[in-house]
Amino acid sequence: MGVVSSNFYEISVKKKKPMTGRVNVENKPKITDVKATKIVASFAGDAKVPGIIVDFEYLTEYKQDKDVLAEILLKGSILYAVKDEKEAEKLEKHFKENKKLDEDVEIVVLNHILNKGTLLALDLSQKVELPPVINMPRIVRRGK
Repeated sequence: MGVVSSNFYEISVKKKKPMTGRVNVENKPKITDVKATKIVASFAGDAKVPGIIVDFEYLTEYKQDKDVLAEILLKGSILYAVKDEKEAEKLEKHFKENKKLDEDVEIVVLNHILNKGTLLALDLSQKVELPPVINMPRIVRRGK
């Protein structure tokens, strides 16, 4: 079925050391837990539909060599609807045993985390004057 909703419940930004020179920015989405649940879905007339709660972290690290100079940590959860309770329980069990979701579901969930996390991390990086978490488009003068 797919992602029904998502939210962030923890947001932190830490500047640990001054930044000079070249800084590498690493974005790391990670699924931390999966639980079967019932989702109250407005698209189904407020009926309870089977689904999973996917807890995640999105970590952006600013590094020079091995030193972490700053980090942005976002924690949140995603409600993901599935076709039946059996599938929800199967996904939860698979995650508990393998620390991974079924590949088709994992791709959708990780892309959702990347989309939401990157946008929020980009906004936060600007607010605290860190380099952007992704390469921004630039206009440059053409050669003469």
